[in-house]
Amino acid sequence: VMKRIKIPEGTPQPDVPYIQLRRPFSSYDCLNGEEIKHLEKVVNDMVDFFDKAKIPHKVVDYVSNEISDSNHPFEEYNILEDKFDKKEKYFFKDPWEQRSMVVVREGQRPITDGFHLIVSHLDSPCMQIKPVPIRREWDPDLISTQLGVRLSCIAYGGINLHNYEGVPIKVSGYTIEKDGMKREIEFDAVTQGTAVHVDNRGDEKLEDAFSHEQSLEIVTGWGSPKEARRALGFNEKHDDDFGQTRLWGLLRTEPFMFDDEAWRLFTSSGLDNKVSVFSTYKAISTSLE
Repeated sequence: VMKRIKIPEGTPQPDVPYIQLRRPFSSYDCLNGEEIKHLEKVVNDMVDFFDKAKIPHKVVDYVSNEISDSNHPFEEYNILEDKFDKKEKYFFKDPWEQRSMVVVREGQRPITDGFHLIVSHLDSPCMQIKPVPIRREWDPDLISTQLGVRLSCIAYGGINLHNYEGVPIKVSGYTIEKDGMKREIEFDAVTQGTAVHVDNRGDEKLEDAFSHEQSLEIVTGWGSPKEARRALGFNEKHDDDFGQTRLWGLLRTEPFMFDDEAWRLFTSSGLDNKVSVFSTYKAISTSLE
């Protein structure tokens, strides 16, 4: 439902975004209307980037598509097949997992005069799903106490475990099919919340009472390992398919809205890495314009 907001008197500025009419930002004081519109466009681009480029190969796909579809497109080269011909703008992607890329824009002067190098890493702290992740409850008395099939994870990128306890997450990644093609996988899950405040182990350190191995599990909601494998398109009886699969459990990266979208906050962890990639991408695309 769209809520009609009365525009305050004294602000007849059609070129100023709606966000300006609802809350004053001191950082906007030095900007004119066109500069504010440009800033808002960058913010919207960043939201789109965070939404689509959650994991490394998705980042590479996003940047590849954007610089290929621009008014001044880059040309992609396959380093395993293509014969290299001198071009002004081109890029290479890692031909195996496609989790890294190199973008080149050649200048007119000799390389001995120097060059500009912009570097960023595109992976983010997350929970990485193990190659054999399904946890089994051998004690029949414990099976009924579980909400669903649990997948065991490892801490990747130095995450803080307390950020990942008891929250909904998005699991994204891919599997390599028998024909060598990559198939995307994505599903919702939650992390288990450990009730540490009711622990009765006295002075025992928290990391000893609740090890990383025990804390880093996600609950999928599937009722059985067979059901989980079937939902993922795997062999229903074996875990072999997980060995050809790369899955990452990430906190949701979504803008949290306050007071009718006038104030926005990104609620997630690991944004520092994504911001560095986004800044690098914007530097390249802006230089083209």
